[in-house]
Amino acid sequence: MVIGRPPVNGWLGRKAFNKFKGRKFADLVELLDDNQFRSFCSAIGYVEVTWAMMENNLDYWIQIIYKKLNGSSLNSRVPTAFGQKVKFLRKAFTGIGQLAAFRDEALDILERASKLSQMRNDLTHSVITSMKSVGGIYHMSNFRLDGNADHNIRHLEFNVRNFPEISLELTRLGSLSLRVSDRLMSEFYESDESSPHARGI
Repeated sequence: MVIGRPPVNGWLGRKAFNKFKGRKFADLVELLDDNQFRSFCSAIGYVEVTWAMMENNLDYWIQIIYKKLNGSSLNSRVPTAFGQKVKFLRKAFTGIGQLAAFRDEALDILERASKLSQMRNDLTHSVITSMKSVGGIYHMSNFRLDGNADHNIRHLEFNVRNFPEISLELTRLGSLSLRVSDRLMSEFYESDESSPHARGI
């Protein structure tokens, strides 16, 4: 089976496409077929997929700490936002003696992930100001609604040429965090005991 994009009249709405006889979609189709734009979309997608894999492992660490190491003594509420997770895990790996063997590797992963977190957040929540790049650079704006219902706007750039470096670091973090997860499971769960993670809890 060949996986690819359906015809433009299929995913933009056949009725609307027929109504305008395709004229209104000509520019959009040209943009979507542009190799640079497709590379840009692929890059954003790769960031999201690899980041989710890495952060899922951080969730697993937190789960083990709460289930096996009385994590509630450090924080009664289980952290859910990324910044909260990093803060909790730094405290746990620094302060819980049973985690000493994992400390250096875990703290290194947390530090490296934190450096990428703003970039990942921007790519997730920003909008492109133009579907055409300027010299391979896409200009984006991150609109954040504050407590007064006003927008705070951050402008940023994403250079597709820099993606290989970003993707390599994200891939490394995914692999390293999985290795720590496996070691934690081996340390704190008996060989015949299913972890909460494995049971889907």
